[in-house]
Amino acid sequence: MVTGANGFTLISLLHLKSVYPDTNLTRIILRMDPTIEVNERVDMVVLYKKHADMSTLALPYKMRWKGREITFTQLGLRHPTAKGKRMIHVFDVSDGIDDYRLEFDAERLTWQLIAVIPGGSS
Repeated sequence: MVTGANGFTLISLLHLKSVYPDTNLTRIILRMDPTIEVNERVDMVVLYKKHADMSTLALPYKMRWKGREITFTQLGLRHPTAKGKRMIHVFDVSDGIDDYRLEFDAERLTWQLIAVIPGGSS
């Protein structure tokens, strides 16, 4: 990655294409928004801590997506929200390199990877 004079971080397009081959990079470049919308169900390992407060009681620990295992090292935000009558828990997490937005559907008991921000943690 290279930081330009204006303070923006430029990520190698070849790196992005190798990590996210199914992504339309033109849309990302034209929008100047590094967020990659994913909206896919994922396998998840979750930690439950018996002596934690409500904000850290249940935490995403590891995710399997596109054949890769991603271990989360940071929790940025967790908040419940409603989608219709269903309760959804939104988690913004990081693996120390990229940032991820995850949703847990409390009724269907499913995890969805909503978006990825490549290099968001650097």
